[in-house]
Amino acid sequence: MDLKDPRSLEGGTVYLEGAGGYLLGGNGSLMMLGISRTLLLMGIAKPDLIGMAVRSAPAVLTMAGVNEGLQNVAGIAFMLGQITYKGLYADDSN
Repeated sequence: MDLKDPRSLEGGTVYLEGAGGYLLGGNGSLMMLGISRTLLLMGIAKPDLIGMAVRSAPAVLTMAGVNEGLQNVAGIAFMLGQITYKGLYADDSN
């Protein structure tokens, strides 16, 4: 799999995010890219198979950050999605 080719990241995605803070806070995100759509759908229908779907991801994107200010928050999110590659830019030169 060539990760320099954007088409190799097409497929299902699993996105996990967590954040918390009180005056100072932080957040972190983990996005698994290019998961086999078939395995992801089977994992939704039968949760025992979600591990196999996650292991099929060719790339993982991690992000983290800190913040400050008046806040009192804690939360987590689990999201499923899909990436489809349609080219870099539309031809708007006409």
